[in-house]
Amino acid sequence: MKLHLLKITTVLIAISSFAFAADIPVRFGYPSGANGQLAKVLEQAKIPEKHGIAGEYTFFQYGPPLLEALAAGQIDVVFTSLVPTASYLAKQPGQLTIIAQPGSTPHSLVVRSDSPIQQLTDFRGKKIGVSLRTESHLDLLR
Repeated sequence: MKLHLLKITTVLIAISSFAFAADIPVRFGYPSGANGQLAKVLEQAKIPEKHGIAGEYTFFQYGPPLLEALAAGQIDVVFTSLVPTASYLAKQPGQLTIIAQPGSTPHSLVVRSDSPIQQLTDFRGKKIGVSLRTESHLDLLR
């Protein structure tokens, strides 16, 4: 977690370097999952404010709508993962700048402790829910 916060602070310093006055507004977009946790830490710890940034936060269910909002100018900075970013850049080359990669997001298949599913092969024939065109979707297909 310390490494993630260090990288986030680096991102914020980079953002604040564009400002000429204190308390510049920056609209952050974040999805559910690990990438969203980073944005929530920023918000709760008021890290942007410590760097002269007035942060506004918007939650998105998953990556593709988040990047659509970025393309539409509704948000300024996103926390997202590889697949939505790669999909966006495939359609709009050169239209994004990746200013930090806060870390890789490990994915897990999680079941209740009393579930009859106890190993990967027990998932055969079961339905697994993921958001389409996301890293977790790619991991599941792989």
